[in-house]
Amino acid sequence: MSFWFSQLADRDMERRRHAQEALGAIGEPALPGLFEIIDAGTDPLVIKAAWECAASQPALSYLVKRLQSNRYTIRSQSAISIMLIGRNSVEATKSVAPYRNDLQRIFLEILRQDDAQKKIQAAEGLLWMRIEEPLVYRQLQDLVNHPYHGSWAREILKQMRARFGK
Repeated sequence: MSFWFSQLADRDMERRRHAQEALGAIGEPALPGLFEIIDAGTDPLVIKAAWECAASQPALSYLVKRLQSNRYTIRSQSAISIMLIGRNSVEATKSVAPYRNDLQRIFLEILRQDDAQKKIQAAEGLLWMRIEEPLVYRQLQDLVNHPYHGSWAREILKQMRARFGK
């Protein structure tokens, strides 16, 4: 496994993709190492590759434990990963239902930060959980004219209005 972990750091996108596939095939035994890479937080490319591997159904139990971390980055990335897994799997959504309050608290915490992309992901998370929050509308409305994330914010607002009737 250490070979595949080292390949996540390779600058060649094809080698990183191949390492992600290999670690994904290894599955649950690879998760502790992936989370060590993520927690070390050194190279953004390596972290991105590790998150893509870790965002899988077997990773849910690890991600749920990480919701209680003292580090904001770990809590927020774990909540977003849970949302990404859950919105593609009814089974995953049901399995994280007991952590609904923790997820809601973390998504609201993310909305209060300055990162536009994470705000939109947090809004997606609350939409996925079917939670309507006035703060979400305000934050997304502020992002509608954002040069990179404006269309994404408009789409989430549209979905929220359709779901909640506003």
